[in-house]
This record gives sequence, C-alpha cells and structure tokens, in this order.
Amino acid sequence: MSFALRLTLPAEPFWMELDCGVRLKVRPPSQTLVEVALMEARRRLTADREAEAGLAAVAGDGVPADRLFALYFFICLGQAAIIAWEGIGPAEGDAPLPVTPVNIGLLMAHAEIGPEFSDKYQADLRRLREEAGKSAPAPNGTTAPAPAETTAKTAPGETSPAAGASAAGTETVAPTLPTN
Repeated sequence: MSFALRLTLPAEPFWMELDCGVRLKVRPPSQTLVEVALMEARRRLTADREAEAGLAAVAGDGVPADRLFALYFFICLGQAAIIAWEGIGPAEGDAPLPVTPVNIGLLMAHAEIGPEFSDKYQADLRRLREEAGKSAPAPNGTTAPAPAETTAKTAPGETSPAAGASAAGTETVAPTLPTN
C-alpha cells in the first residue's frame, strides 16, 4: 500500500480575505517561511529589549512576554508573506497605502488582524502536519497510524535549538493568542 498526503499547498501567490474585508496577496505558505519569521521575531524582541526600544519599550513590563512575542511574530510573518493588498488606506475611495514593512507592521499590530492572518495563513500547514501524523509508512511498508509525538515548547525569550529551528523529534510551533 502506498502512502500519500491528500493536501497540497499553493505553489503560487494567492489572495486571502480577512473578516474585516481586507484582501491580502501572499506568498505560498511554507514551514521554512514560518520558521524564518519565528527566528526574526525572536531576534527583534531580544534586540529591542536590550536596547530598550521598539515594541518592547512601548509595552514595558505590563504586557506578558508571550503576547509580546506573538505580536513580533505576526509582524515578521506578515512582512515575509504579504506582497499586495486591497482595502488598506486612509479612507474609502482613496488609493491604498503602499505595501511596505512599516505599513505591514502597523496592519499586523492590529489586535484582531494579526492573529487572524497568522491563523489563516498557516491553516494549510497545520492540516498538512495533521494529515502526515495520521498515517505514516510503517517499517514493514504498510500504512499504520503514526506514533503520538510531543511538541517541545520554548518559553518566550528562550532559545531553542538553532535559534528556533526544529530539533529532532520536535515541531516548531508558531504563537497564537487566546480569543476572548
């Protein structure tokens, strides 16, 4: 019996619509892009804390570290993935704002947009991991349920192997924020 995943990821950039009516044209999702965004978020957060600058300085000690890291991640993921947009501008009917790292950062810092973008952008990657975990080739060549794996979690600010890269037997987990 052969083993095949049923889910495919987009190979070309595509448009994604958010609940607020904003449309984003994004690069195809990949685990590599997510891991790079995680590493960059970790790097920026550490640098800003050391320099007492950026979002870390504005937030101060009043924002939990995991929420602050999630915000940095949403911004880095957006900056890596978004290539065009519709519905982002100063007023209806005006020309859209240009897609720049600063403008993407402002969009991703929105309390509802950043988490929604991250969840929707990574949805196919999560389904692909789930599908791969349901059925894996057994040593004798038959298809059997894959063993349950544990996910290593690294506390915000800690460095996991290779500054966020997946270690053997672990999976990189992108941050999410709880919904109220």
